[in-house]
Amino acid sequence: MQWLLQCNPIKWRIHDFVSNGHEVHAWTVTRHLGEIIPDDDVALWLTGSTGGAAEWFGVTSQRKSKWSRFAAPV
Repeated sequence: MQWLLQCNPIKWRIHDFVSNGHEVHAWTVTRHLGEIIPDDDVALWLTGSTGGAAEWFGVTSQRKSKWSRFAAPV
């Protein structure tokens, strides 16, 4: 299955995070947590006037908390 996760770059400055050499390895998931499973694909959607799909990731593990882990971009 494919999922769309949202990021508000005003609340979390993801561009600065990535520019400083960091990688996104986990994401807070508040809806459909039990439905997201390993091998699903996830698109990270940036909100705002310059937003859009930023990156595709593959889910590597299913979690029972609000965090899902992602593999390297696909």
